[in-house]
Amino acid sequence: MPFQSSGGPRLRSGGVHALLCALMLALTPVSFAAAQEVVPENATMNSYGSRWSCNAGFQEEDGSCQLIRVPENAFLNGRDFGRGWDCHYGYEATGSGCREIAVPTHAYLEASGRNWACSRGYIAAGDECRPIAVPDHAYLTGRSYDDGWACERGFRRSDKNCTRIKLPDHAFLSEDTSGSGWKCERGFLPAGDRCAALEIPDNAHLNYMATGWECNRPYGRVGNKCVLD
Repeated sequence: MPFQSSGGPRLRSGGVHALLCALMLALTPVSFAAAQEVVPENATMNSYGSRWSCNAGFQEEDGSCQLIRVPENAFLNGRDFGRGWDCHYGYEATGSGCREIAVPTHAYLEASGRNWACSRGYIAAGDECRPIAVPDHAYLTGRSYDDGWACERGFRRSDKNCTRIKLPDHAFLSEDTSGSGWKCERGFLPAGDRCAALEIPDNAHLNYMATGWECNRPYGRVGNKCVLD
């Protein structure tokens, strides 16, 4: 008996079936396409059924999964790009293999296992570690620059040695030893190799930076004096 909706046109049972099938296909295009996709050997379809990926130990190449050939002293890194493997600690990649890192005398492998560093008291010079020549009044810094040493407080570098800093009157040692190594006390300004007193007129005071003076209120500056307006 033909099907008839209330107040609508008649549809035969075969037409209804065809319409339902068309609707299902329209709502599931991804699943339908995935069903047609061929999963290559050594691969697995993901849980959504929309894409396949190569199994562990294999990498995609031109639509197939090829075996990753892991050289001696290496391990699979689980990446689906690049070589697919990394060298063990203490080895470095060279071509298709892993070569042991040559650590010179008085050196050690860094935490990464990819580079070496010189032991304390030594500094890198090419592919070896040479002892650091520490002059008098200096100490080891553990740094790989500035020859690996620095001068003690009160001394400054002069070529390969440390010379004593000569303090003029009204001066004190500064942390910056690249220049004179000293600074003038408050109220004094450097003048060559000495500290000269800053002359402050009446009714004035040192400015905030102690590099000059300012007039007290309500005085105003006129030349080198402070006068009332």
